Amino acid sequence: MFKHMHDRHARVLSGLITEYIKTGQPVSSKQLAEKNQLQLSSASIRSIMKDLCNTGFAYQPHTSAGRIPTDSGYRYYLDHLSVASLPATVKERLHRQFEDLALKRDSKQLAMAELLAHLTQSLAIIGNISNHQFEQSGISSLFQDTSDDQLHLMHDISVLLDNMHQLLKQLANLESDVTTVYIGRENPYFDSTHISLMLHPSLDHSTEKEKKVIMIIGPKRMQYRRNLSLLNEIDNVYNS
Repeated sequence: MFKHMHDRHARVLSGLITEYIKTGQPVSSKQLAEKNQLQLSSASIRSIMKDLCNTGFAYQPHTSAGRIPTDSGYRYYLDHLSVASLPATVKERLHRQFEDLALKRDSKQLAMAELLAHLTQSLAIIGNISNHQFEQSGISSLFQDTSDDQLHLMHDISVLLDNMHQLLKQLANLESDVTTVYIGRENPYFDSTHISLMLHPSLDHSTEKEKKVIMIIGPKRMQYRRNLSLLNEIDNVYNS
């Protein structure tokens, strides 16, 4: 099912996840039909959503409720997500914002963490793997989350921060230079159920020695496409 999902099922899953990311509430077939973007009837969407539940891509929290994507649903969505480069005007604005903020802070790491946290409304962490130093910003943004698993979300974030130095040690041998997204229990670095971790390795171009890692951490219903576009540009911004 992962490799051969019918186009209609993939469209409904994408619509379900997009709507759930916006609202944090279970999504009904009626909601998706009213948006008229899937070009499917409410009955067809309802049948497909039932299939998605039966195959483990979504679930119904209680009878008569809408559907919520599962970790498998998010994974399929991410594996088939197209991520475009940021427009030139957005890149220019991103560079200006970072330059302005860097002038007000003692470190580029802190400036970048604050900028990423602001842009993503998530927890942003910039870690120097060489000396296990890190800067973080954005915890207050996570307290604005209104999803039902808010308490569990904050618990997972607290565990992460309590073990940040150990995490950076684990990442010391990270050789990949590709941005990776871990959803819930996929996370190989620490126990997590309710958050997604975006991990972007980076090399300081001025020294070619300092290995850094840029992380965006937030609820599983984060804005994946936007966040990935930001991370794809972040090396150019940081090393400008």
